[in-house]
Amino acid sequence: MDQLTLDLRDDTLTSASMLLRDGGCVLLRGALPRQPVLAAGTAVADNAARLKQLLGREVNDLPLCFAEQHSSDPHVVGLSGRDLRNFTDPLTYSGMTAAWFYEGSRNFKRWFWDHGAEFPNLIVGLVARSLLPALYESFYQSIPLCSYAHCVVRYQRSDLAHKSYAFHQDGSYHSRISRDHVGLTTWIPLCDCGRDAPGLEVYPRAVDEVLPVPDGVEPPHLFCDTQTVLERFGDQLWAPEFFAGDVLVFTHFVLHRTHIVPGMTRQRQSADFRVFPGHSLPDYVKKDAGWIFELPQA
Repeated sequence: MDQLTLDLRDDTLTSASMLLRDGGCVLLRGALPRQPVLAAGTAVADNAARLKQLLGREVNDLPLCFAEQHSSDPHVVGLSGRDLRNFTDPLTYSGMTAAWFYEGSRNFKRWFWDHGAEFPNLIVGLVARSLLPALYESFYQSIPLCSYAHCVVRYQRSDLAHKSYAFHQDGSYHSRISRDHVGLTTWIPLCDCGRDAPGLEVYPRAVDEVLPVPDGVEPPHLFCDTQTVLERFGDQLWAPEFFAGDVLVFTHFVLHRTHIVPGMTRQRQSADFRVFPGHSLPDYVKKDAGWIFELPQA
């Protein structure tokens, strides 16, 4: 899929925007600096281990701040250049206890969503200082908005395949109405992946329809019927190899799933960074808990 792959530079922004607008998907090589991206991946792994020790279980879908921990590296800085020398980790900062997770139907993520702006925001800072906001603004023709609650970090490995994501369209997280599928996802691998660590498999075209849920499942439901996807698009799926610093940007109509096959021996850490058009924000985003902010060009 060389035609969908670009090095992100000032002189390729227009081409990237056209690929995104015409096809719904573009792989941007070297869009973010490698060293702080890898540091974010290490933080995800370390913070996930701390959370597992606290809860006694694996939780591999985490708030964006779980990509942050103490660092004296001058290249590892958050939003507005905030360094991480005086930061510990999200569990220590929040004072989270196991009761946050187990207490009735309480969602432990809610505290982090509500306090998102207080964190160093390493991932947000990396995106904000890159050319990605210019790409988003070119695509939307308006200032993009980001909802912290819609952004996550994850980790995946072969023994957690049961926690992997089947085929889905990101717009279906909150709505199966086509007009609500206006978001953009930037999938950020926080390590090299796609060869010996799980990656992402996509049908690299926006299908402009919300695909059906599996048989016997009542909407709302995130996942699409796998057999339908394979019958219609199975010979055109793409599972690229990624390197830390690359990003895959795609619309919320693009079909994708975790790419995990036998022989993948390493863990993959990644971030989902999502933005929406400021001039036509979906109602479900307006109602989100937590921090919603503009993402202007650097």
